[in-house]
Amino acid sequence: MMSVFVESFLGSFMGLVVGGGILMLGGFLGIKHFVRVIMNEVWKNAAEHVTSAVSGKKKK
Repeated sequence: MMSVFVESFLGSFMGLVVGGGILMLGGFLGIKHFVRVIMNEVWKNAAEHVTSAVSGKKKK
């Protein structure tokens, strides 16, 4: 009786660990993708500001 309980507990615990690991990995990858998208937007905006500033200086 006790061994069955321990085995089922260990099985559910391992399932939690594996599921948590997958969730954490997915969240980490999602955050990395999110950061990459934000950085791309920031870089685009910065590049536009720089180019507009440079072209504005050239016009003057």
